[in-house]
Amino acid sequence: HVLGTEALAARSSDETFDWSGLAKIGLSVYSDETGPEASPAISPMYLEILTRRTEVFLKQSCGIQDIQPHLAFPPSVRVQRDKADVPFQIVILFSGREIMGPEKIGEATVMTQMNGVVIEHTALAEVAVFRTMDGSLVYRTSAVERESLEQLDAPIGATQPSAFEAREILRAHAAQQALDRALAHVASVCREG
Repeated sequence: HVLGTEALAARSSDETFDWSGLAKIGLSVYSDETGPEASPAISPMYLEILTRRTEVFLKQSCGIQDIQPHLAFPPSVRVQRDKADVPFQIVILFSGREIMGPEKIGEATVMTQMNGVVIEHTALAEVAVFRTMDGSLVYRTSAVERESLEQLDAPIGATQPSAFEAREILRAHAAQQALDRALAHVASVCREG
């Protein structure tokens, strides 16, 4: 979705959504790896951290105290509305893209040059609020963030994360930065509400 149209962009939102008095909301957080040239999904461990971060934000910044995490997202959002008794559901969808290439690490600082790779990850965080009664989109925003990582071909030190772990951390950190920017938009409207 970073390369093309955002997943939720095609749906129009109700600009008059009133956040005031919103005491209960469902929360679903997903990482999508299906877009063209998409990076792998964020690991479940990091998704859980991002979910908890969002819960804290909704409580502290928007005053929403009853948050029901991990409710099903469409097509089953209508089925869940009766069981969950949640009037609105906030959905956060992460997607990303990575570009990787060779790098001479230390070249800029005139240090001993070592071979490695540089990985640039672009993360997109889409935040949407759906009315569960009819599945209509009532609010949406998004943010993009880029983070990069240099990795030596021959790691120095035994306590370094593996190449796989380092890329997972990079994805999660970029997603967190994009989420924070998107939630700043949410904060500006939910406080007014």
